[in-house]
Parts: sequence; C-alpha cells; structure tokens
Amino acid sequence: MSKPLASSPRLPQSIPLAIFPNQSRHSTPAATVSPPSVPIDNPTKVKRTTLPAPIPKAITDRLLDQSARIEELEKNLEQEVTLVATLRKAQSSLQAEFDDLDNEHSLTVKRLQTVEEAVEKQSTVIERLMDMIQNPELAQKSEPESKPKKRDNAFNNAVRKTFYIAMGLPKASKLKDAANVKPKKVGGCYIVDHETGGRILRPDWTASFTENSVWHVPMIKFMRQKIPSDNPMITAAIMQAKADDDILERVEVVFKNISTEARKLPVSTGSTDGSDDDSERQNDAGENQDENQNNRRKGRKVRKCDERINALAKYGKVLAPKFRFLLQAPYQSTDESDHSDVLDPDTDTEKNDELQNAVISTDELVMQSRDDYERNNKGKTAAHPRVRAGKPKISRDLIQPGWLAANPDDDTPSRIEAEEHDEAMADTHCREDEEVTDD
Repeated sequence: MSKPLASSPRLPQSIPLAIFPNQSRHSTPAATVSPPSVPIDNPTKVKRTTLPAPIPKAITDRLLDQSARIEELEKNLEQEVTLVATLRKAQSSLQAEFDDLDNEHSLTVKRLQTVEEAVEKQSTVIERLMDMIQNPELAQKSEPESKPKKRDNAFNNAVRKTFYIAMGLPKASKLKDAANVKPKKVGGCYIVDHETGGRILRPDWTASFTENSVWHVPMIKFMRQKIPSDNPMITAAIMQAKADDDILERVEVVFKNISTEARKLPVSTGSTDGSDDDSERQNDAGENQDENQNNRRKGRKVRKCDERINALAKYGKVLAPKFRFLLQAPYQSTDESDHSDVLDPDTDTEKNDELQNAVISTDELVMQSRDDYERNNKGKTAAHPRVRAGKPKISRDLIQPGWLAANPDDDTPSRIEAEEHDEAMADTHCREDEEVTDD
C-alpha cells in the first residue's frame, strides 16, 4: 500500500547541460542517494504532493544578469533611436541646403555659359572688325542688308500718351508741350497735384535717362495699370505679358524725344511764359521752408525730451503717473511755438499750479545737469587757432597767465596778439637805438 519516495519525479539531466554547456554530455553524473521507502497502508487514501524543484543559484544569477543586460540594451536602443532621429533631421536640413546650393550652382553655370557666349560673339565681332580695318573692300561687301524692324504702333502710342498723363498733361499733347514742363529736381521727381491730390511726374530733361532712374519703377507700374483702362486694344493680359525691360525701353524712347525737343527751346529767363513755373517754384520753396521748420521743431522737441528723461534718471527722480506725458516729445516747448499762431506752451495760461510746479522742478533738474556737465568738463579746451597775418588775434590780457605758462606752444605771434605796452616798449627801444646811431 505504500509508494517509495524514490519513484518521485526528478530533474532531467539536460538542464545542467543547458546551464553549464561546457560540461560534457558523457561525463559521469554525481551519485544520488535515494531516500528509503516507507510503506503506506492505503496508497489510494493518501494525497499525492509534488513539491517544486528548487532552482539552482547559478540559474537565478544567470537570469538576473540577462535581465540587467536586457535593460541596458533597451536604454542603448532608446539612445540609438534618438540619435537616428537627430541624424534624420540633420540630413533633411543638409538636403535642403544641398538643393539650394545645387540651384545656385545651376544658375551660376547658366550665367557662365551666357557670359562665354557673349565673349565668343564679341571676339568674333572684334575679329571681323580687324579684318574690315585691314581690308575696307571686304567691309563694303560684307555689310548686311538692313531689315525693317517690327513696330507695335498701338503699344508705342499708348506708352507715349500714358507718359503725358503721368506728367499731368492731356493725352493729345505734343512733344513740345511736354518739353515746356520744367524739371523740379536733378534726376526728376514726383510732385503733388494741388487740384487732384495725386502725384505728377517731373522728369529732368537736362540729365540722361539713367540719371532719371528714381521714377522708373513707379512709371512701369503706372503703365501696367493705366494703359489697359485707356486703350481697349491693349488688354491687361497683353500688358502682363510685356516684360519690364520692354516697357522701360519704350519709355526711354519717349523721354529722349522730349529731351531732344526741350534742348531746342530757348533758355527761359523767368518772364511771360515761365510765370506759372515760377509760381510753382515759389510754392515749392514755401512748402520746403515749412517742412524744414517743422523738422527743426521736431528735432528740438526730441532733444529736449531726452534731456528731461536723462536728468530725472541721473538724480533718481520719478514723475507722478499723471505727469508722464511731459516725457513725450510732442509736449515739449520750442522757440518756434508761435509758428502757426498757436499758444506759447511756456506761458501759464494752459497750466494749473500743480502742472506748472512739475514742469519747473523738472527743468531745474535739467539746468542742474547742465551745470554739472560744464563743471566736470571745465578746463578741457583746445589749442588756440592759427590765423593769417593781418587777421585779428586774441589779446594776451584775455588769457590766464598760468594757463599760458603751462602751454608755451600756444604763445606764438600767429595766435596771440602782443600787448599794447609791449608794442610801446618796442617802439621806445627802437627810438633809443636810432638816437644812439645818430650820435
């Protein structure tokens, strides 16, 4: 009725071989001692208990090493994935840079090819010219027949009439009418039309077309917009197909024709016919004068505002929030405040006592800052100037003797005028010498 313990399951011999592969399969296994068999009365009534086989320490150590190795490999894998992503980004940026460089290289190659073709054509022309110079008969025989050029009269007329419109003239004007328009500036310019408020072109007929380049780009844009609206035969699509160089070439032809006509006109002396131009010049001069005065006023306001801000920062003073507007340039007073019959900001008529006190305290800091600057920079003077003979020079009695002694290089006749008693003493010595000579 009993079952021997020796019949319990055992570990196979292949497990040690898997764990210790260096051990030979044919090696003699270690002797095992079986426990003695114990008889059991009724084996059917005894429950069969199977205990798990103990795992050897070598196996657990090996498993732990493998787990640590796996974790390390996972970390290395993550680092490698991050590195691969970084390299891919760098590759994409380098690819974009490479594409740009490739495009630039292609453009450069095309330009070089164009230059080479131009050089070859020029060299061919030079060789032909040399042959023609050496052999005039060959030049007469090889002269090509002139072919009539294709002319787009509709486009040419449209450019000419639009050029007149840009100058503020009717479309039916003549070259002479445009030539009578006097230039305003060297190189041409645009002026404001007082009637319409728009811009009017004033080319400079005395200069070349290249020197009038200031209005070329606006004129091309004006041509593209104006020609289709005034000429039904030339649509916007046709103007869009025209290159800027083609439009500018026709504008140059019109400009040169008007410039040639302008040179034929007599020089105006400001009488009769030039009265309108003179009035326009006077108006422009008045506008320029007003603009210059306004610019000077704005400059003084900005400088005064900066001076107030620097003075407050220097002495650690802060204005109340309601007085912060005093630190803005438009609120500064200037010596041209009555230019447009406005109220003088220096008066107290528009300021209450609180605002007036804030202004006075701020200006006192400004004056104190100026005094400190002059005090700190006192004595830092430059050398006296040298003046030509016969020109007034500084008198010696107006100079500090100590400073003159410390700066002997400035004590020269070309800079300092001799004192009157020195000249008198010099005259006395001269007279005494003359008397001694006479005796």
